Amino acid sequence: MVRQIFISHSQEDELIIEFFLGTFGLAGPITPILYEYKTKTEPDWQEIQRDIQSPLTCALFVLLGPRILFDEYNRRKQHTPNWITWETGIARQAGKDIWVFEDYNTPVDFPIPSFDHYMRYNIGSKDHRVYIANRINDYRILLRVRQIRKLTEAAILLTCPCGISFYYHNAEKSLICPKCKEYMEFP
Repeated sequence: MVRQIFISHSQEDELIIEFFLGTFGLAGPITPILYEYKTKTEPDWQEIQRDIQSPLTCALFVLLGPRILFDEYNRRKQHTPNWITWETGIARQAGKDIWVFEDYNTPVDFPIPSFDHYMRYNIGSKDHRVYIANRINDYRILLRVRQIRKLTEAAILLTCPCGISFYYHNAEKSLICPKCKEYMEFP
């Protein structure tokens, strides 16, 4: 039985998608689930909901990128932010781990209301790619031993004044909270 991770993203953030698909290729037998819509046909929300809620789905990855909010002509998008918010809500309701990934070079001013893990990465960093691949692979291993310690041993647990607690997977001692978008510093 192959496990899967649902990817919430903008299809126009092609470099980010390429980076993560390559990272899944390093991780082993966990399938990324991405929906791409190139036509004006509405996506099947029931199919997406079933995929997120599936027992095979162990997590949802939110890939924050510059095309979540604006298209290539700098016009504000309406649908992508709504889909991402809806998908994270379904994942939270289903008890799935929610990861937020944000490229150091393209921060996005888009709040994520609920998540468990946050990592900033550099799309050109082999170390970041390997770290993410190891976390993906941990899900394959963890599903056998039923423990979460491996996912969090390289992270620190933070609590923002806005009330959200999450695991932070970077060494820096400051960040912008992905939920409230306020600056945080910690020891």
